[in-house]
Amino acid sequence: MADLKPAYLIFGDDEGKIDPWRARVRARAQKEEGATLEVLRDERLTGESVADAITALTLSSGRRYVLADGIQRWKAADVKEVAAALPGLPADTVVVFVAVGEASKTLMKAVEDCGGEVHEFKPPKGSYTAWAQKHARELGIDLEKDAADALVARIPRDDKKKRLRQQTLMRELEKLALFAGEGTNVDLDTVELLTSSGDARMFDLADAVIEGNRERAMSLAEKLRNQGEDMMYILFALLRQIRNAQMAWALVNSGRSGEVQSQLRVPQFVARKIVSQVKNLEGARFVRALDLLAELDWSVRGGTDRDAVSVLTLMLAGAEPGTRAA
Repeated sequence: MADLKPAYLIFGDDEGKIDPWRARVRARAQKEEGATLEVLRDERLTGESVADAITALTLSSGRRYVLADGIQRWKAADVKEVAAALPGLPADTVVVFVAVGEASKTLMKAVEDCGGEVHEFKPPKGSYTAWAQKHARELGIDLEKDAADALVARIPRDDKKKRLRQQTLMRELEKLALFAGEGTNVDLDTVELLTSSGDARMFDLADAVIEGNRERAMSLAEKLRNQGEDMMYILFALLRQIRNAQMAWALVNSGRSGEVQSQLRVPQFVARKIVSQVKNLEGARFVRALDLLAELDWSVRGGTDRDAVSVLTLMLAGAEPGTRAA
C-alpha cells in the first residue's frame, strides 16, 4: 500500500497472507494525521451500507479508509450496489474489500475499472505443517515438526470445502509465540497444553478450580459440555490436574519446589506456572476439591439422584458435596 490506489480487493484461502492486510489498513489509518477508519463487518456489511460509506462526504481533512471485511457472504444484489458506487469514490477515500474464499468477478472488474487492485492469495502448496512452521519462524519461535503436525490436526475445517481455517491456525501460532517467547523451541507438549482444543480447556478449567475462580470455571465447563465432551472425560482431566497441583503444593511446602518439573514430568514453564498457582494456597483446598470430584464421580456412575451436570455445576460453584447414597 505504498502508492495508494482508490480500492483494493483482497481474497483467497491463504488467511496467513490476508490477515496482514487488515493490520496494515488499521496501522496506516492510525499513523496518518487526520485519517479515519470505518470497519464494516457482520450485520453492517451489506451492499447498501458499504456503498453509503464509500461515497459519503466528510468534513475531515485527512484520508478516509473503509474496510469491508467478510464480503464472501455477499449476494449478487450487494455486489451490484457496491460496483455501481465505486465510480463515485471520493478522492480522499480508500476502500479495502476482504473475502476469505471466493470473490465476485463483477466486483473484481469494478475495482480494477476505478483504478484499484485485486490480490488473490491461493492456499499454500504442500502440507500445512510446513506452512505452520514457516509462520512460526516469522513470529520468532521454532515449531518442531511433530508439534506442527499436532497443531494442524487440532484446527477445525471449513464445513463446505473442508479447508483448514488458517486464521484460527494463525491465532494459535500467535498464542504459542506470546507464551513461549521469542527464540524458543516449541515442542509437542507445549502445543498440547496451549492450543484451543478440548484438552486445553480442560487445563484452563482445572486452573480455574485451583485458583478459586468460580465464574471462569463455570463458563469453561459450559463450553466443554456444549462441544460434546463426555462428563467422565471432564472428571478425569480435572482429577489429574488437581492431583498434580496437590503434589506440587506438597513439594513447595516441604522446600522441594525444584523437584516439581521432574516429579510431574511437565515442561519447565508448566512447572513454574503450577508453583506460582499453589504456593500461597492452603492444603485443605485440594482435599475439598478431591472430595467434590469424588461426589461427581459417584453421580456420573449413577450413585445419586442428581444428574452429573447438576453436580458439576454445584462443584464449580463451591457448594458442599452431597451425601452419598448407601
